[in-house]
Amino acid sequence: MIYSPDYQITLADKPLRCAILVWRARGDGESFIAEGIRAGLDICWHDLAVGHYNVLKPEGIAAMQSAGLS
Repeated sequence: MIYSPDYQITLADKPLRCAILVWRARGDGESFIAEGIRAGLDICWHDLAVGHYNVLKPEGIAAMQSAGLS
């Protein structure tokens, strides 16, 4: 399989029976996982106050900790 930005996962074909936490960096668009709501997934969104490329840097770790995500 070749990766492309158009790659799609059909969540209805992959049932999950657990809560899903999604951490979204500032400025990031909606993830494919949002389609899971229609498939009955329990999704909890957490928007962080740091950009995508800073999530794993000290300021991103601090943002996750302050959001209670550590």
